[in-house]
Amino acid sequence: MDSIRPFGQFTDEDLALFGSRLKFRSLKKNDVLLKPGATCQAIWFLQSGSLRHFSVDNNNAETIANLYLEHDWFTEFNSFTLQKPSAYFIQAFEDCEIAELGILELHHLILQKQQFFVLGKLLGVMNYPDFAGTDLSPAGKYEQLMRNKPRLLLKFPLKTLASYLKIAPETLSRVRAKVIS
Repeated sequence: MDSIRPFGQFTDEDLALFGSRLKFRSLKKNDVLLKPGATCQAIWFLQSGSLRHFSVDNNNAETIANLYLEHDWFTEFNSFTLQKPSAYFIQAFEDCEIAELGILELHHLILQKQQFFVLGKLLGVMNYPDFAGTDLSPAGKYEQLMRNKPRLLLKFPLKTLASYLKIAPETLSRVRAKVIS
């Protein structure tokens, strides 16, 4: 599992130990990995496919919290770290293959080798979109998305991207038209 190398000094033995704690799953398009009311018990690595992380309000309107592509680590941060029920769905946008590290497996790894404690850094980077908490304009958000996660633009429809960027679909259409011209 070379995907954890950037987060610490891991030997090949460490990586083998880490890999031994993973479970592998397949999801079909629209399968729900986590739903509101359930407590998140794992962090995941997306080997292939794409997912969306979203909430649904009382009017059945969806708000995208995050979008994930191949080679992303992800979780429902607040539910996982606080062990409280989630307010979000995590759903396959297309067929996916994922690796799962359960919370108990993570604790066992940390008990076995202290350097696995740095995996907490993983939770920090997987958590929020790059523009979250910023005062970027719609054009600024789109430009940042083009710079940092251009593959999202190829994978997800405009309405989903607009929700992710927290702007109206019409605004995103105008911004895209200006950037392209």
